[in-house]
Amino acid sequence: MHVLFVAHSSTTAGAERTLVALASAAVRCGDQVTVSIPRKGPIERLIRDRLPGAEVIVQPCQWWMGVRHRTFTGALRTLQSLAQLVPWLMLLRRTRPDAVVIGSTVTPAPLLAAVLAGTPRSIILGESIRSNPTLRSPIPKALIVRALDAWSDVSIAVSEYAASQYRRPTLIEYPPIEIPETVSEVRDEPPHMLVAVLLGTLSTEKGQFDLVEAARRIVASGAPVRIELYGDAAPDDLARLHDMIWDADVESVLRYRGASSNPIGVLAGADVSLVCSRNEAYGRVTIESVLVGTPVVGYDLGGTREILRDGGGILIEPAPAAMASILGRLARDPAALRGLRSSAAERARSRAGVGDADRQWSRLRDALARERLR
Repeated sequence: MHVLFVAHSSTTAGAERTLVALASAAVRCGDQVTVSIPRKGPIERLIRDRLPGAEVIVQPCQWWMGVRHRTFTGALRTLQSLAQLVPWLMLLRRTRPDAVVIGSTVTPAPLLAAVLAGTPRSIILGESIRSNPTLRSPIPKALIVRALDAWSDVSIAVSEYAASQYRRPTLIEYPPIEIPETVSEVRDEPPHMLVAVLLGTLSTEKGQFDLVEAARRIVASGAPVRIELYGDAAPDDLARLHDMIWDADVESVLRYRGASSNPIGVLAGADVSLVCSRNEAYGRVTIESVLVGTPVVGYDLGGTREILRDGGGILIEPAPAAMASILGRLARDPAALRGLRSSAAERARSRAGVGDADRQWSRLRDALARERLR
């Protein structure tokens, strides 16, 4: 089977790694794999490493949902996304895939082109489409959900929480996750210091700004805690964070480290990791942290709640006061921290909440093959 895998971004964030893991399973199955990316970027190296022999095509795909998709700008970008339908139809006619697998709900053109070309298609439902306020669109979300349901032959929700935001997903499968051998980041803090890390693009949705108030409370309490933030950041968001840190006088507790080339090492080197997202559909970093034995302190919301209900961390009220309280307690109670780390290690051994790429591809491949016979 010749399968076209469509990436909505050229980064190596969770959605892209999930898509490449599926494509890797397809290669192991003996399928011919083509991957389309919207532009050149870090994903190219990931594809080279994981998908030997796969063809890579650069094909732009405009989003129809996003943080800046408001009023006139949103309408213009939605029209641009639909205007890409013709180039995508030409791509499908040129490459002639037997099936198309689309890694995100935010790009309509490849999905609709596959409909018009009569090509069996699957979409990965990896966004909290109804509850995430950063996924803005001039089109009502209910209509988008109906369109995704009508246009896809097979849909895969990445969690029960994600599935609840769509109509009748065909499959619910946790993303496959592989932890490479890695070296922990070297820490320069004294041994009695609790080091907590948060990985993710700087945004209100990811919750980093909540940690400024949490850090202020930690400073007031005198607890030996250091919080480190890793991830990409838009200039305006980074300036806002630095201003907040300066105004709150919490530079001794809260630091922004920038993007990391070794995120797994960052997680492995920390005492705990933090997840402050309010609408995480799955939370890849959450489970990656657990798999390297680092427990997670997470907001009791969305996909974070679903992952941590089987152990590996602790769920807290989504508030800075609750975050400051639990970090202070763990810093002052080594036995509590050891117990939490033991829970993470036990959860890692069970691999609960982690998908299997080969099994997932087998189920998806069979479903797409049935569509070809219709």
